[in-house]
Amino acid sequence: MTDYVTTNIRLPKELHRELKRRAVRDEKSLSQLVRESVAEYLIGPSLRDMTGQRGPDQMQDSLWLIGSDPVDADVTDASVHHDAYLYGPLANHPRSDIEDR
Repeated sequence: MTDYVTTNIRLPKELHRELKRRAVRDEKSLSQLVRESVAEYLIGPSLRDMTGQRGPDQMQDSLWLIGSDPVDADVTDASVHHDAYLYGPLANHPRSDIEDR
């Protein structure tokens, strides 16, 4: 269990209002948003990696989106014949009968 320390911070009114708006929108507490923001500031992207949460930078990176929208296919031997599926059938290949897809 995490041990917490109570602290007091002073925020400009407009910043506090926006924080409250986002807390309502995201269904989180003000404390939770502040903790997440401080952790993001101190640790950066590595914290997101450990928690599994994606930040705006990762949402823009196509590498993070791999596997997020899988495609159903009727291919059952892709792990064995992936070259033929990717590059087409090769002449004199034992499975040159694989159709172009």
